[in-house]
Amino acid sequence: MNSKEKIISLLQTVYSSQLSEKIYTDTLEFYSENGYVYQPNFEFIYTKDWNKANIKRINNKGDVAVVIVEVPEEIGEECIQCILSIEFIYEKADGWKLNSLIY
Repeated sequence: MNSKEKIISLLQTVYSSQLSEKIYTDTLEFYSENGYVYQPNFEFIYTKDWNKANIKRINNKGDVAVVIVEVPEEIGEECIQCILSIEFIYEKADGWKLNSLIY
């Protein structure tokens, strides 16, 4: 991908428009220089086992839905249960999109 617009477009297939912009600049730390898009080198380590996640509750109010999920996470030798609140918003043109960053 060679432009901010292409990267944002790809992010918007999953994330809300607002969150896609935030991911581009704040989370992935993309920047443009001399017409090229760059990203610093860094590594993500995920310790949550999403294959064993359980939905506890879904709260839906119009164009916003909040899903409460319990997911196991390995921390060293220990496994704990994390409770996460994940927000989705409904965008008229594209349907339901994630509006929360999940680490």
